Order: sequence, then structure tokens, then C-alpha cells
Amino acid sequence: MSAIDQLELLRTLHDRVLIPIEVFEEVVGKGAGLPGCAEVAQAKWLEILEVDGADPLLRTLQTTLDRGEAAALALAHRERAELVLMDERRGRAAARRLGLNVQGTLGVLVHAKRAKAIVSVEPHLRALREAGFWIADDIVRRTLEAAGETVLPD
Repeated sequence: MSAIDQLELLRTLHDRVLIPIEVFEEVVGKGAGLPGCAEVAQAKWLEILEVDGADPLLRTLQTTLDRGEAAALALAHRERAELVLMDERRGRAAARRLGLNVQGTLGVLVHAKRAKAIVSVEPHLRALREAGFWIADDIVRRTLEAAGETVLPD
């Protein structure tokens, strides 16, 4: 969401937004200069939390997921989060195995449209693609349909 200057949508849609320090450092440190980096760094409403490196769930998750994804899932599990925002397929599958509700960026956009936080999903999909996100045409079509927007013929 930050890559398309829409991080505030998370704040609008959810009472509390948690981020593990590993993800924060990845976005703000390693991602310095990339789209969304400054937005995340300046979002004082994000709750940046640590997961104990000895946490058994974290250690197990790190065998198949990257550090940030594993920390996000371990944190969500520990905090009994209502929802996890994750786009990576393996991370989403792991979240479901843990009994966590998971939503990707496109799902957030559909949710935002239904909550009337945005007028249209389509410009945000275009912005994501322009920011370098690969989104298959059939996924764009399904996302627009879920948002109740007209899908233009190919």
C-alpha cells in the first residue's frame, strides 16, 4: 500500500495496525529511496513490535518463509490479529494453516471500495502495476468484478 501512497487506507480500515520490526527495517532500511519507504517511516500510528528470536513458531516459519513474512505471521499469531496483510503465496498459505485470516493488497483495495474509503479500485491497480507489481490480467479482472467495477473487454 505504501508503494502507491495508500498506506493511510490501512489506518482508515483498521483500528490497529501492527508491523514486526523485521518488516519495518526491510521497508525503511533496505528499501531506502524506494516508493513507500518514507511513508512507512513517518507513519507514527504503525505499531512496530518485536518477536522473540527464540519463539518456536518464528523459528519454524523461518524454515520456509523469509524473515519478514515469518515475523509477521508469528506476531499476528501472538497478538491474535483479526487479519494479516500478505501478498506472497507461501506466506498466505502458512497464514491459513495457522488459522489466520489473510488478505492481500488487492483485497485491501476491494475492502476500501466497499467501505467507501476509495471511489474506485482501477486507478490503484494501475498504480500498482506502474510501481512494478506484477498482477495477471485475470486477477485484475476478478478484482474489478469483486469491487463492482466494470471490466473492459480485452
